[in-house]
Amino acid sequence: MYWLFKFLMGSFIICVFIGTSFCQKANDTNLTEEQKKIIVLYISEVIAGPHDYLFYQSVTKKELFRYLEPPLTRKKLKPKAATDQKFEEVRTWLTQKKLKTWSKQIVNYKQGKWNQQLFPEGTKFIRKNEIPDWRRHSGIPPPGEDVMVIYHISKPFIIDKKYALVYVRYESGPANVNVGYIYFTKNDGVWHIKTDARLNATT
Repeated sequence: MYWLFKFLMGSFIICVFIGTSFCQKANDTNLTEEQKKIIVLYISEVIAGPHDYLFYQSVTKKELFRYLEPPLTRKKLKPKAATDQKFEEVRTWLTQKKLKTWSKQIVNYKQGKWNQQLFPEGTKFIRKNEIPDWRRHSGIPPPGEDVMVIYHISKPFIIDKKYALVYVRYESGPANVNVGYIYFTKNDGVWHIKTDARLNATT
């Protein structure tokens, strides 16, 4: 009976380990090395303020499709209130190849939990149940508290390890929400933010 007990306990431990590993793999947003570099760049340059927070999960596919539903077109990616000159700059890099490739990547997109160890030190993450009531209702902090800006982003969609697109939504309250995308390019082995385009006016 003792050997049977050891066998059952060993089997249980193995099952727990496999199950935990599977869940971790299924929940985490797996990123390539290039995607990691882009995320680190964006966090370092944009989400670096004392009141900036990153939502602990990447955006949902439903939200992504609301603004970037495939097939992508130049019209869908046209920045709101953009000047003719600004849109011409956008048009120069919105080739049909990029639109087609990004569309395919978006179709296969899956939401995941960010692996916080991959992010720069000091990055502040927040979950839905950690958002204060005042932040969800008016967005106006009570005395003694600060404004909170929460960012929701997708994982980067990369083409040829040279061009990338990231969907972004950031808000400081229900009446101040911005939706758009960031376009990245890679020059001399280094990623740069090329364009920050807003797809909606502040609501």
